[in-house]
Amino acid sequence: MIRNITTTIPKQFGGRTRLILRRIKLIHEAMNIKQDILTTNYNIDYPDIISDLKESNELPESIEHINIYDYYSGSKLFCKSPSFFFKLKSKFEKHSLTIDGLTDKLDEKKHCVRYYRNIDEKQLYVKYRKYDSKFNRIIFEDEFSVFTKKRIKRKEYDKNGRMHRITIYNPNNDFKLLDRLYDNESRLFCERRYYKNNKIRGIILYKNDKVFKSFKGEKEFFIDFFNNVFNDGDIVFNDARLLDRANFVQTKDTKNVIVYHSTERDLNGELKASYATSTKNESNVSKYITSTEMQKASLINNYEIPEEKVNVISSYIDPVSQISYRDNSDIIYVGRLDENKQVIDIIEAFDSIKDEIPENCVLRIYGEGPNLESLKSQIKNLKLGKRVKFMGFANNLDEVYKTAKVSVLTSKFEGFALSIMESINYGCPVVAYDIEYGPNEIITQLETGVLIEKHNVKMLADTIKKIINDEITFENVQTDEKFTKESIQNRFIYLINELGGN
Repeated sequence: MIRNITTTIPKQFGGRTRLILRRIKLIHEAMNIKQDILTTNYNIDYPDIISDLKESNELPESIEHINIYDYYSGSKLFCKSPSFFFKLKSKFEKHSLTIDGLTDKLDEKKHCVRYYRNIDEKQLYVKYRKYDSKFNRIIFEDEFSVFTKKRIKRKEYDKNGRMHRITIYNPNNDFKLLDRLYDNESRLFCERRYYKNNKIRGIILYKNDKVFKSFKGEKEFFIDFFNNVFNDGDIVFNDARLLDRANFVQTKDTKNVIVYHSTERDLNGELKASYATSTKNESNVSKYITSTEMQKASLINNYEIPEEKVNVISSYIDPVSQISYRDNSDIIYVGRLDENKQVIDIIEAFDSIKDEIPENCVLRIYGEGPNLESLKSQIKNLKLGKRVKFMGFANNLDEVYKTAKVSVLTSKFEGFALSIMESINYGCPVVAYDIEYGPNEIITQLETGVLIEKHNVKMLADTIKKIINDEITFENVQTDEKFTKESIQNRFIYLINELGGN
């Protein structure tokens, strides 16, 4: 059996999750071998997420999802299926937005209510509720200290109106102290305690209202989970470095496949701490998967990983019909908005050439992340609001790339840069920094895009300008055959047969 382990499957996901789903689907279509996918984070919305993935055919119907928290709740954390939600709609617990003894102020636009208590002729803010107006239910509610004015408690509710989590905070600094998780029968099954940095320092499991198990931290928790669900002989694809140690320490005789989705080195060329376990415990690994030949060479030369243990298997792309893009002059970026992606370089490059390219040329930025607000501030400072647009998540890649003249990638590092391959597949050339890893193994210089010196914003601006003004042109931009579905599928078949999984 193939077990695919990862920390999370978010509702809106990027390259790593997309690659995991494509791998599962490829193997499912090619081989008669059972698979499942295991997650280790807490997310009450998993039934909807998994259902949506199956409905969109991104995850095969037969693939079971096992979440660690649902497992330890005795499979009582989630509703069994989305249909359960609709069948019980009339039975949902509906919440009143008024609370006896408190004055409330409703904000209909933001779907929230603030509550105040009258003490000594003063109105003190004591509670906040976020609600779903469609089903008249509370999403979450926060309680505040009347002394420090800090949040001290949060209650969260699922789509049935059932409270599933209570979080307690330090009244002086808003740090988590602990949270308690409840199953769909409203029984406590898990309590987690936290350090000041919100890292879990202890987990207690309950069964029938009594302590069942306890763990010093998440790693012990994960080890116990793997010991319970794995079987001898399983092939384990591990896509999350957080799970490496637990996977190596668990006691079942599994064939461990470490999948790298990013570079193992930092900007100084040093091994990242998160990659130390997987590179320094080669004896626990049956195979490593990298997306590029360059990363394979790095593992062999820098960390003495045997060459026969490293397989290069990138993502695949389904070819689309090619169309002309020259009628559109927009520049696009698609990806996460964080420090690594350096989207600020794209904005600065655009600002420097805005008067040298057509006025109708717009920079469209797709994605979200921690740098979103700072990037918006930069746009405001540069007075680029009319020509730089933040588009949110790119839900329809077909429309995104088919309405752009060029896409841009300015990351400090990548594991593969799936967005480059997607752009080329839609006939949209790419300008990218020549970094580790990915761009120089996907882009054919001046045929499918342009590789430029990393961190060189002037060269970036000049190259974009020449493409927009047709001083650099491209014909028949299309995906290399080595990235076709059949090619990548054959590599996985070979790998699994090597591991004895046929």
